Amino acid sequence: MKPLFLLVVVALTSMGACAVGIRRLGLRADRLRAAIASTCQLAGMAIVFLALNVALGLAAVFLARGVLRVFVSVYVLNDAYLPLLSVIQAVIFESWRGQRAAR
Repeated sequence: MKPLFLLVVVALTSMGACAVGIRRLGLRADRLRAAIASTCQLAGMAIVFLALNVALGLAAVFLARGVLRVFVSVYVLNDAYLPLLSVIQAVIFESWRGQRAAR
């Protein structure tokens, strides 16, 4: 029930944002598909950064265990900030890439 409720809330705010965007901000409805595609690309890049961050973190944990003979728990990677930081990395990277394409 909770996921359905959250989906309804997100759908309602999205519809409200579309209405405000079209009526008040003068955004074109036919450009919404391109915006969704860009968002999917950004989400994919965030997943790539998350995977790379987890892989690098695991390598560092195992290196510390093997070389330094220090026990480091894998759970240090189980942090709510890691996905958030991965999204920030993706936004910065895609913005940088977009600037290159605009030249």
